[in-house]
Amino acid sequence: MTLVSLRVDGGANCHVLNEEYYFIVLYKKEINCTLACGEKSRFQGVGIAIAELSKGNYCILAPAYLSTKDDVCTISPGALKRYSKCKQATHEPLEYLSITTSSNQTIKIKSQTAAGLDYIKLPIHHFKRPLGTKQQRHPFLRRVKPKQLLFRSGIKLTDSMLNNE
Repeated sequence: MTLVSLRVDGGANCHVLNEEYYFIVLYKKEINCTLACGEKSRFQGVGIAIAELSKGNYCILAPAYLSTKDDVCTISPGALKRYSKCKQATHEPLEYLSITTSSNQTIKIKSQTAAGLDYIKLPIHHFKRPLGTKQQRHPFLRRVKPKQLLFRSGIKLTDSMLNNE
C-alpha cells in the first residue's frame, strides 16, 4: 500500500497513474490520446487499481491509464460515477472531493490546493512486483476494456471491493 497524491480533474474522463506498480492489473500497450488542451500524448498501458476511500471502504479505479511521463496521478470524478459504480462524485474546488458509494455511504476527502489545482491523498493497494500467479479472469473484468487484462498480483477481489461496500 502506498499513499498517493492524486490531482482531482473534473474534466478528465479517466484516471491516470504514473507508476506501474500501483496497478493490480495492467495491460501494457501504447495508447494515443488527445488532451483537453489539444496536445497529443501517449499512455503506456491501461489497467485496474484499488484505492481505499476510507478505512475498509475500497474503490476500483478502472480504467486507469499508465503515464510514466506525468509527474502526478489524476482521479476523475466522472470516471468514478461511470465505471466504479459510485452514485455520486462531486468536486468542490478548493475544499473536497465527495464520493457516494453504491451502498449510499458518502465520503468527503479534503483536498489541498497548489497553484490553483486540487490534490487528494488516497492509499493505493498494490504489490511491488507481480506475484507468480496464474492468469485469471474475474467477472468484473468482463465489464472493463480491453479484455486482455493480465493479473499482476495475487490479490483476491472481494465482493465488497467490487461493489464499493
